[in-house]
Amino acid sequence: MLYEKKLISENTLDFKFEHVICQDIGMYVIGKYPRLEYGFLSSSSRFEWRHHAVETVRLTLLNLINNQVLNVSKVVISESFAFSAMDNRIQDYKLTIVDLQMDKDLFSVAVYNAINEVNRSHDFGLKNYVHKIIDKVLENHETYLNPTRAFIIVLLRKYAKRFKWIQIIKSKKALGMIDKYSVKVEEIYIPRIDMQHKSLVDLDNNLIRNNKDYREFSDQLNKMIEKEFSSRKADFDNSFFN
Repeated sequence: MLYEKKLISENTLDFKFEHVICQDIGMYVIGKYPRLEYGFLSSSSRFEWRHHAVETVRLTLLNLINNQVLNVSKVVISESFAFSAMDNRIQDYKLTIVDLQMDKDLFSVAVYNAINEVNRSHDFGLKNYVHKIIDKVLENHETYLNPTRAFIIVLLRKYAKRFKWIQIIKSKKALGMIDKYSVKVEEIYIPRIDMQHKSLVDLDNNLIRNNKDYREFSDQLNKMIEKEFSSRKADFDNSFFN
């Protein structure tokens, strides 16, 4: 065998916090921006696509922990290569789904399916979890002018197909030459989604301030999400499309 990966140690982390009620975190963007518009030369040019894409992934994982669906373990992994007598030991994280009876948030379901698929391959680690999670929204091995923008838009379309109270309306600009898309959400749902997001953000901030294990995990997770999105960017200057 040219390459071998072994689990040396595993320590399940206890972040010790009071749980909050949050079920719809995967669609939090529509709670904050229920009239989002996008398209070429649209008013969304100032929308922070990268921030919201990274936060959608990171906060969805936090919410699975919050809902007692997901355990996080710090692990030590040994990597050995046939041409080397030395073992390379690295620290990483293992995510474990402990309860499948969870809410039916569309993206949350995709996330825990991705985690289970990685664990079945026995090739766990934050890099592989994040890669598989983002694969659930964006096509594997595809590159994009702006991967984070594509991620949010594809996710919005998935939610719009699932729920009648979310619509994406297409119209024309510039004498019919340019497509414009407008998100429309029924008003009754907006406060609930926005409130759930605020509760989870408050929990996240409190954990980052007060829990060293969570702070380290969140920092590594954030870096891995950023790196994964960057790896999916087309290999040319696309600043005009950001």
